[in-house]
Amino acid sequence: MFGMVLSAGFGNVVRRYTASYESYSDWTKLRGLVSFFSMVVASLSIAVGLVVWVVFGGDGGNGAVVQAVAVGIGVLLLGLTAVTSECLSGLQKVVLAQVASVLRPLTLLFFLGGSVVVVGREIDPQLVVWGFVLSLFAGTGFAAVTLIRLWPDRVVAGRLDFEVGTWVSGGAFLLFAASMHASKTYLDVLMVGWLGSEQDAGIYRAVTRGSELVLLGLGAVVPSVGPLVARQSAVGRLSETQRTLTQLARLGLVISMPPMIVMVFFGEVFLGLFGREFLVGVEGLRVLAIANYLGVALGGVAMVLMMTGHHRAVAWSLGAAVLFNVALNFFLIPRFGALGAAYAKATSHVLVSTYMFWKIRESLGLDTSALGVRSWFGAGGRLRPS
Repeated sequence: MFGMVLSAGFGNVVRRYTASYESYSDWTKLRGLVSFFSMVVASLSIAVGLVVWVVFGGDGGNGAVVQAVAVGIGVLLLGLTAVTSECLSGLQKVVLAQVASVLRPLTLLFFLGGSVVVVGREIDPQLVVWGFVLSLFAGTGFAAVTLIRLWPDRVVAGRLDFEVGTWVSGGAFLLFAASMHASKTYLDVLMVGWLGSEQDAGIYRAVTRGSELVLLGLGAVVPSVGPLVARQSAVGRLSETQRTLTQLARLGLVISMPPMIVMVFFGEVFLGLFGREFLVGVEGLRVLAIANYLGVALGGVAMVLMMTGHHRAVAWSLGAAVLFNVALNFFLIPRFGALGAAYAKATSHVLVSTYMFWKIRESLGLDTSALGVRSWFGAGGRLRPS
């Protein structure tokens, strides 16, 4: 949970400002960025360890101390892995950033397997905890060593420069945006179960899962494109940014087309895999699949806003989308059941994507859609006068 919160909030800040500082060769701020968030992670790990010791300490035996130390170390390493991996992503070393994530489960698997086969020890919770800590050491060590090797010597030995207010403010808004996105994802399922029935909620959950397959193509490409957008916009190369965003949206449309066709025209086959009772959700599946495809056509709007410093626009628009979705659910679910929730989710998704698209057009003069209209630019691809 800690790693997810860090990546959703401060992780995006690390990725965005790493790309920006690297484009300016502002190594003092880049080193300050990594140092600051490393100190934040260290402070949180100590706090979490103390909380575990106080809550589960009991009589203060050695077992409680060991548990608190293990949890504290785990939080520290998980956070440092997130910071260094996001920094690697910001430097456009996405593959190397993913290696750290792959190393963790592999290390845990080999540790547990070796304990059973070589030592002959049975797997117990304590062994799993220490195996998890060891796996975090492997992931953190790889990411940190790789990052240090990629940096120029003057970065490692240079002074630190901090923009704490900017980083914390951006992280707070992105954390709020992430919580609103999670609410938008799961709240409607809960409302279907509350205002409808548990069976309707189960069917609607399968419907939303199927429709989310349409978004996988764009979602797979966006993390690697985000730092590039941040770097290009930071130095004012908006003509290049426009080409990047147009290619992103068109690639997303191509990748997302097969799952969209399956969900729209062969939804009965997909839902039939879960059972015949799920076939009643086929119309809702079509509605959500089409809405998600329209969102893909508009491009990675949230990513562009985050990577260009418009964190507040993302946070407030997602918050408004959640409130609007909840209001529509109260009105539509009692009348139409799970189909009403699908229409509410589709409407809020299209509206918030359209608003973000308009915000980017007005603020940056960019067209994130697959059309790639260049008329928003002034001479030389610069920002339009406001």
